[in-house]
Amino acid sequence: ENFVTKTLRWIYRSVPQESDFGVDGYVDVVVDNKVTGRSIAVQIKCGDSYINKKTKIGVKYEGENKHLNYYANLHCPVLLIVFSSDLKQSFWREFDLSITNSGKSGWWIEISRKNILSHEIVIDWLKIAGDITDYSDELKIQWAMDDALKESSFMLLSIPKSEVLQCKFDRVEGIIKKISKNYDFLVTKRNGFDIFFPDYDDDPRELYEIQEIRNWFKKSIEIGIPWLYFLSLNSLMSGLKLLIYCTCEYEISKITEEKHILLIESTAIADCLRKNFKILNFFTNKNEISEDLNKEISEKISNFTKENFS
Repeated sequence: ENFVTKTLRWIYRSVPQESDFGVDGYVDVVVDNKVTGRSIAVQIKCGDSYINKKTKIGVKYEGENKHLNYYANLHCPVLLIVFSSDLKQSFWREFDLSITNSGKSGWWIEISRKNILSHEIVIDWLKIAGDITDYSDELKIQWAMDDALKESSFMLLSIPKSEVLQCKFDRVEGIIKKISKNYDFLVTKRNGFDIFFPDYDDDPRELYEIQEIRNWFKKSIEIGIPWLYFLSLNSLMSGLKLLIYCTCEYEISKITEEKHILLIESTAIADCLRKNFKILNFFTNKNEISEDLNKEISEKISNFTKENFS
């Protein structure tokens, strides 16, 4: 503790003895008088019996097998530290499964006598603790985006072809996560966005005729994307229409310059809606959306379907 607080000017947090299992304390990294959030666990052994276990280049640190998985799964790096009884000698090394050796009653790691506790180890311990990121600018951008989303009455979500081909939903899940960060925001954005596929603008086919887009929509239902909560019900440009077209089998009845007339079995539409209503119910329940609001959304979808699919 004296070395960490006085020499490194970092923070040392001791683990109470009754809670000690292979770790005696944690070292919190401090840079420019700011606690960084990075920590290193330390296991300390003190006594000449530990120092006197010599190897050709240093000290033989011995440990118990019960600690191996604990160290390997710990959320932060682990340092093994040995002190002499008079505290005049001290050596350290980072724990790593790959450098352990099998011993008679456990395992051991060789610690070089060059690895002494001194102010010079700051650079090494900073590397061990891991990169420290300043998220200030990222947060400013994120909050600016949030403000823009709050002010917008309608959103268009662009889906790149790469996500379609790989059946990935990073864009969709990202915007849902952003909108779902607080209750009021989530409620105001219900049925508030549509999706489009700009990489297919030059494709002469309609979107529902493109197999990879059909596969993408079908997969989205399998993984539980709550389309009924978010997709627009605007009859001219409706994501819900596209969802039904892409997930139901159809026949083209007539093609004019202005539109395609499709025939879709009513049972197929019902099955599509049934699956999506189940997802809607799960999503509203998870986010504590009231039953009345769920009912309002459901009735709008029902009316929309009746009006657009005779």
